[in-house]
Amino acid sequence: MPQLRFITTTNPEQVKGSGMRKIVRSHVARQHHIVRQQAWRDDNEVQGKCEYIPTLLKYLGLRGFFGDFLARMILGDETGNSVAQDKTPSEPSTRSQQSLRRPSGSLVITVSPGGAEPFSVWPLEATPRMNILVDHFLKVVGPGMNAFIAGATGTVDPIKTVYIPFSMSDPCVFHGLLLLSARSFAKLSLDTSYHITALKHKVGCIHLVNQGLGIPGKQTSDAIIAAVLMLAVEEMLLGDPEVFKAHLKGLQSMVVIRGGLDKLGLGGILKQLALSCDRACGIFTGSEPLFGQRDSREIIPPGFDQILQCSEINHHVSRFISDAKITTMIKTFSGYEGMTDAELLSSDTHCNFIAQHINRISSQSMITNNIAVVTPHLRVEECLCYGLMTYHIMMLRSIPPHPSLCLDIGNQLKSALLQTELQVHWQGHSELLLWISFAGAHTTTQGPLRDWYVLLLSSINSRLGAKSWEQIKPILMKFLWIERYEIPGSALWLEMEHLSVNNVLHLVTLAPLFRV
Repeated sequence: MPQLRFITTTNPEQVKGSGMRKIVRSHVARQHHIVRQQAWRDDNEVQGKCEYIPTLLKYLGLRGFFGDFLARMILGDETGNSVAQDKTPSEPSTRSQQSLRRPSGSLVITVSPGGAEPFSVWPLEATPRMNILVDHFLKVVGPGMNAFIAGATGTVDPIKTVYIPFSMSDPCVFHGLLLLSARSFAKLSLDTSYHITALKHKVGCIHLVNQGLGIPGKQTSDAIIAAVLMLAVEEMLLGDPEVFKAHLKGLQSMVVIRGGLDKLGLGGILKQLALSCDRACGIFTGSEPLFGQRDSREIIPPGFDQILQCSEINHHVSRFISDAKITTMIKTFSGYEGMTDAELLSSDTHCNFIAQHINRISSQSMITNNIAVVTPHLRVEECLCYGLMTYHIMMLRSIPPHPSLCLDIGNQLKSALLQTELQVHWQGHSELLLWISFAGAHTTTQGPLRDWYVLLLSSINSRLGAKSWEQIKPILMKFLWIERYEIPGSALWLEMEHLSVNNVLHLVTLAPLFRV
């Protein structure tokens, strides 16, 4: 049953005042959120029209025209007409979709560190979907954005502690936040009605941006720049690279007037988001850096830390890894599965850089009696570079190249691996060998080369303790991983589990790798 809140008034006109209406809306929205939480805990369907709200208003003493008007306003329709976009969707068909509607915790605790009532400080009037969208931003969209922010860790969350409170201080930015959240929620939950909700917030955001551009001193404020950034990111989520680029060009003009990226506020968050968007624009459209600089940070997955600490490993390798990681982050965040010509060119360019580096490694080999004598770490570096090239063409690209090219790279990686010895080259690097072999196995789906990689994976897995796919996937994710490979990856592991490690015919080919 909804909790009551008694309101003291000295005359009836006070009930109609803006301050009193704000208190009522805050209380109703908060109670609405509590009821939603209970519904999620019980695994019940989310109720679309909140039938308890009229009763709650009656308890609050708000009857007649104003009570009816407030009920319609809270439900997102000030005209009294039925609003299709604010109907809460039917029960999702899968557990993962259903979990999207489960809140991660109290918004009072999560959004407002000071303990203030969040529903009373929102810059927009509360609607039934607003708590869902804010919660989804906290759980899904925000963590995705955090990946691009320097200093973000498991305990430090700049999006939650800086960006969200900032957005709650300005209706324009808050519209942008809800816009991104609605687009993401619609895509993940398969509930297309949230696209209509997104459209409503997009219109509101554009209207307030245009309004702000006409106010002296506000044209290049952090709020306007943040809102334009959100509008740009939304186009990336929709898979429209050219409109995405157009928004960034507008943002570029604002940044120039402001005095450069370093003049932007929020502790560097806006600068880093702008540079990440610029990087994404370069990948999807082939454009040169719009802001005159690239983000020089290297983002290295933790699995590569140990090998990169070796002084013999060339510093270019860390750049190759960082480029692959940033591209993975952008594609994961955007969810864009299309393949533009510019993206194909970007992928080919990265692979060419890696291929040139492999050629330099080969040129360092000293030929003595027809046997290549190379330092152990140089051999590992060569295998790692082939693994990175394979990751680019087989996993990052939604359209892989011609099978003959994939087969050729798979064979080259196999040749490089056969020149290594387990106890000499891979001592302490078993998980790295696992990731490289896993990438190589995807260069073909059948035939002798596939069988060779499957047997290799089986032998590596034996050394790791015969792990299941559920145990192996977290290891792979410490290196480079993209979720579209969940199905082919699990299928490969199932294939490996059915293969006997004692297959003598295959062990003959693998013998050099397993010399003690």
